Amino acid sequence: MASHLIKVAPDREIYVIWSATDDAPEWIGTRAQTEAELETAGEHSEARFARADDAGSSARRTQGSDVVLYGWDDAFITVVEGLPSGTGPRRLPRAALEEHASAVEGREDAMLAMTLPYDWSTAAEAHPRV
Repeated sequence: MASHLIKVAPDREIYVIWSATDDAPEWIGTRAQTEAELETAGEHSEARFARADDAGSSARRTQGSDVVLYGWDDAFITVVEGLPSGTGPRRLPRAALEEHASAVEGREDAMLAMTLPYDWSTAAEAHPRV
């Protein structure tokens, strides 16, 4: 499973495992809970936590860039899965990450209300992988 570890805020010990494949949250919990979850999956790495603590996300910087995907300076996180069918990609304000990741299945409309339409004109500029 390809995923990023995202720390919800610099002063909080809450982490989200974010699917890089589905662009959706897979897990949310305290550091201890998240470490246990990653250990169970065979994916625990202190380096991932160190990057998330430092930059806001465990994603690696692209060569020649200071930008970290879903890091502290990234105002939005791309969401695709977990929204009403046919919605398409949306932008989740980083400040709403914890609430969005904590939402239970069946709350697709509430999760959609936390997001904004995706701006395709700036997508490649903001996230070179798009």
